[in-house]
Amino acid sequence: MLRHIISLVAAIPAVLACPTILLAQAVPDIEGLWTYRADTPLQRAVHLGEQQAWTQADLAGLEDADWRSGAAVATSPGERHGFGSLSLARVNGEYRTSLIIAPANGRIPYLPDSQSRGRIGTADGPEDFTARQRCLSPLAQLPLLAPTPGQSMGQRSLRIVQTPDYLLIQQPGSNHARIIKLKGQPLPYSGGQWLGDSQGLFDAESLVVNTSDFRPEQSNAVIPSSRALQVYERFTPLADGRLLYTYTVFDPRRFAEPFTVEMPLSRLPDNTRFSAEHCHESNLSLPASLIRQRQHEAVKNRSAGTN
Repeated sequence: MLRHIISLVAAIPAVLACPTILLAQAVPDIEGLWTYRADTPLQRAVHLGEQQAWTQADLAGLEDADWRSGAAVATSPGERHGFGSLSLARVNGEYRTSLIIAPANGRIPYLPDSQSRGRIGTADGPEDFTARQRCLSPLAQLPLLAPTPGQSMGQRSLRIVQTPDYLLIQQPGSNHARIIKLKGQPLPYSGGQWLGDSQGLFDAESLVVNTSDFRPEQSNAVIPSSRALQVYERFTPLADGRLLYTYTVFDPRRFAEPFTVEMPLSRLPDNTRFSAEHCHESNLSLPASLIRQRQHEAVKNRSAGTN
């Protein structure tokens, strides 16, 4: 019995690595560390209209002081004004003006008032704050769904672990692990998951994933969402060694139409180290916010009593 146990334990690393199994099934191997290096904004600057890619003349001009001061960069939730250096996302030989490729204007088609979904004004308890403020979810509904300039490498990276039946995606430095079922059925219940319920399959050279059943508390300023949110993703290895990450967001309660994003990801060495990103609910900010709300209420009550 002991000999059989030792044999099983010795086989575990081979199963986790599983390159021979994956190759035998003729599916792409996307396991490893991947990161988004460019500073191309999620949304396109309004004045660029439907210009999806920079021209050669544009590229020459982008290196001047106007680029460094942020004149060519969009102003929208989650985006800053300047990058400080030229770093553009390149897909199919094009240097993109935005990560969004559809709709044609490269911008999120918000419905009226869909972005006004922050903390409830009363703040009676921790539940009235957003899931991100309470450290219950990553920056967006899924890692890399809303990349913004100024993020750390850990916030712009993915660690993918691949087996024949499952794919695990984790943001380095985060305790949020996403498990994609490659051969399974949707969860037998629908109560809202912090990273949604993901079903994946390999389609030729790509991994295709459909995710639904998100928690509406993950709604944020960049990508507001409701229970109707669905995300359709495609991971495609490129000939130059990069990984093209494409996703389409559907939520008819927040957006006038779906929008699609293309992001080129670069492979990082497996021994890359990331700084730990700590987030916990028992820090000083949340109690301080509740105390301040009580103070505002006390001042308001005193003023009402004297009038």
